[in-house]
Amino acid sequence: MVLAGRSGDRGKGDSGEGKISLVVVEIRRKRNGELIALGKQWMATTKDSINAVQLKDAILQKSLKWLRDLSKGNISHELEALTLEGLQIVHAQKGSIRCNFVVPTRASDPDGNWHVGAMATLIDDVAATAIYSVVDHVKLSLDFSISFYSTAKIQEEVEIEAKVIGEKGSLTQVVVEVTRKGNRELIALGKQWMASDKKGMKPSQVSSKL
Repeated sequence: MVLAGRSGDRGKGDSGEGKISLVVVEIRRKRNGELIALGKQWMATTKDSINAVQLKDAILQKSLKWLRDLSKGNISHELEALTLEGLQIVHAQKGSIRCNFVVPTRASDPDGNWHVGAMATLIDDVAATAIYSVVDHVKLSLDFSISFYSTAKIQEEVEIEAKVIGEKGSLTQVVVEVTRKGNRELIALGKQWMASDKKGMKPSQVSSKL
């Protein structure tokens, strides 16, 4: 069993404005609580490091708001809003986002399956959000491919996870997995290269990039 906690601060650190904090970590035996090891560490937090963390968090929140606005139809076409209706963000960090989604009836193909066009739109938007969380703006699709391994029925719950895996100049690559909720069966795998547009397009001006 590992226990960690901050035990004190010392105001400003030597590296600039900020503070020094003492962290104590105890490792104990689970059964009887016997102490195995005790670690103590002083750590400095500067004003610049605090500002950097706050900036990254602000960019992440902006990217998530952009995706939510798309799903609610605030900055998108009605068809796209219907395609993303009910999308739930369950985890997000810089360059990575995971969502749950119940396939809506209006996204059905003639056979009662999730329409591949609707799926492609959702993959595109979640991919763009992952990139937005890194570069602080929306990029445009240059190369977009999807491999389909299975399908999902209407009202079935799926999970969508997008991860930024590479950058090259103004280009950013992202991979998106769509899996069946529960057994994690792979339904589709999207791979996409995106690039900054020359006009510096603002997020509020962009809906789907397909």
